[in-house]
Amino acid sequence: GGPLSLIVVPATESVEGMSESPEDRQYCHGLIGRLYCVSWVDDGFALLLLSQQGFRSTNELQDIASRIRIHR
Repeated sequence: GGPLSLIVVPATESVEGMSESPEDRQYCHGLIGRLYCVSWVDDGFALLLLSQQGFRSTNELQDIASRIRIHR
């Protein structure tokens, strides 16, 4: 559990400093400061889902991220 933050960045193809997920190449894992982060690109937007360390793992974040999509 714990709080999550979602950042959406338009016109972005990738997020630097992240490592490709071994389970699904669509997602990347990493740390931003003290926050776990999963990033992915959908319809020209970079999305970053963040959680404080100790609340959710990057695998949990990736599972949540798999249900988030850009709809225009």
